[in-house]
Amino acid sequence: MQTTSSDTLIREFVADWYRKLDRHVTLDELLPMVSSGDLTMKFPEATLRDRSEFARWYDTVTHKFFDEAHTVKQVVVHRNGGDAQLDVLVNWQARMWEAPDARSKGLNFDSQQSWVVRDEPEGLVITVYDVKSLTPLPGSASL
Repeated sequence: MQTTSSDTLIREFVADWYRKLDRHVTLDELLPMVSSGDLTMKFPEATLRDRSEFARWYDTVTHKFFDEAHTVKQVVVHRNGGDAQLDVLVNWQARMWEAPDARSKGLNFDSQQSWVVRDEPEGLVITVYDVKSLTPLPGSASL
């Protein structure tokens, strides 16, 4: 399907994605942003190929990380036929607790990502989400 969304709408979509991740919205609120058919999501810990795999991943990370804050530093939009390819740089800060640790750990990473988004009848969706790098910033605990 032809991408007709403006670069501004695409950047708003990216910002909305991260706002929802930070709030740990319900899966029903996040799932419409992920393609129901053509999907590849690559994270350091897993590669996801469909919405059911995404649902399991989301359940895991929302139980592991808290006080999350994503700050979008840059979104570069490249048009490629009907899709928009995005180069995304985001800072991710969060806290993580693993039993039986006495305290949680602070995380602070810059993440370089490559996305592909597509206009579908229900709106923009992510078809590719590839975390290219996670660079720890000074004072960050390791994952």
